[in-house]
Amino acid sequence: MNIAIIGGGNLGTALAGEFATKGHNVVLYSSKARIFSHQITIVEDDRQYLSLPFTVTEDLEYAVSRKRTQLIIITVPASGLNTVAHRMFPLIQPGCVILFMPGIGGIEYMFSEHIQRGAVVLGLQRIPAVYRIIEPGHSVRVSGRRKNSLFLGAIPSKSACEYAPPIV
Repeated sequence: MNIAIIGGGNLGTALAGEFATKGHNVVLYSSKARIFSHQITIVEDDRQYLSLPFTVTEDLEYAVSRKRTQLIIITVPASGLNTVAHRMFPLIQPGCVILFMPGIGGIEYMFSEHIQRGAVVLGLQRIPAVYRIIEPGHSVRVSGRRKNSLFLGAIPSKSACEYAPPIV
C-alpha cells in the first residue's frame, strides 16, 4: 500500500518507520525533512530495530499525489489541521482515504469540502501506543502499545465497516 504520513513529530516519525518495515511504500511529509534519515531506529521494550527505508519530503503535493497514495494519515496537532485542510484540498480526489490519528471533534467541519468531494474521513479514538522521539529524524521509542481494539469513526459512517478490522 502507498501511504502518505503528514507530520514528522513523535507519531508520524514512528508510523513512517513501522509502516515501511511492514512493506508499505511510505512518504513522510515534514517541514523539517532535511533532518530526517530515510530509516528510523525504533526502540520498543527490550528490542531495537532499524526500519526499512522510506521517503521524506517537504513537498505536500508530492506526498499526497493521488496517483501514488492510497491512504493519507494526518498526525499534525489540532492547531495545524485547518492549514493542512486548505493546502490539501486541491490535491484530494474522490475516494481518497484520510485517517486522523487521533481523531478529534471538528474534523468534519475543517475537511467538509474534502468530504463533499468524495473523500472518506476516518478518525481513531486514540493513538495505538505512546511514541516519543529520541533523536529527531533518526530514532523513536514506542511504549504502552494498546493490545485491545480502538474505536474508529468514519464519514460516511458506512465506511467504518470497510476500514475497521473485525473484532475477534
